[in-house]
Amino acid sequence: MKKVFSLILIVTSLMCLTAGCGKTPTTGSVEQPKENKTNNQGQVEMDESNSLESSVVNAPFVADAPPMIYVNDALYKQSVKQTSYTELKEEFVYLGEIESTVSNDQSITDGLPHMNFQANSNIVGSKVYQYGENIVVEINGKYWLYEPFENDNP
Repeated sequence: MKKVFSLILIVTSLMCLTAGCGKTPTTGSVEQPKENKTNNQGQVEMDESNSLESSVVNAPFVADAPPMIYVNDALYKQSVKQTSYTELKEEFVYLGEIESTVSNDQSITDGLPHMNFQANSNIVGSKVYQYGENIVVEINGKYWLYEPFENDNP
């Protein structure tokens, strides 16, 4: 128990040093860790959801945004399923290449691409294709699927 408390104290201290204790807190929710179980051999089995990451405030930060691109006046995000293709398909229609990367410095910008052929990750020069209502981006020899971004926030 002392080790867990020490770890939490260290992590909290580091978070204060890097994020600044005097800043106004952001809106989010804190999940409480679940209790660990002991198996029949006396070993502690940690619930997968009982990790330090699951105990952290889940606030809507741009740093947590998925890879996104802005093409043809629309924002696309990389498929949640991480869908990729190993070769160019006949249905892919070439549109152009990623020309710029948006800064993730939130004091300058919101971290989301707003200009055509702009990305929020460093993929400048990557070829962009239309694939039905989706976009495919060639990155390191694979063709990654990007879907239209639908903002669920009101």
